[in-house]
Amino acid sequence: MDIKEAVQTILEAIPEGYVFDSHYVIEELLGREEFTDAYLVFACNYVDSNRPTLTTHQQIGHIINTFSGTLVERMNYESWSMTIHRRGGKCALWRRT
Repeated sequence: MDIKEAVQTILEAIPEGYVFDSHYVIEELLGREEFTDAYLVFACNYVDSNRPTLTTHQQIGHIINTFSGTLVERMNYESWSMTIHRRGGKCALWRRT
């Protein structure tokens, strides 16, 4: 399974009409055995970045956006949620369509 398939599977499991943020998708990628390899292979593309975690997570946001108009829509505001570093931070907010 590649990262886009993993993200699609996660998005399809969210009930229609519910809002979620990118951090939720990232937590699912990291926390579920069937997705961790896809996440790690994808993250390896950004290992030479000055901030590989941030870059990887930004790119995951871009992948979520590829489903805009079919599975999700981007909300006009952001959420405040727990980051991967266990600190509060702003995050893109989406609605499952």
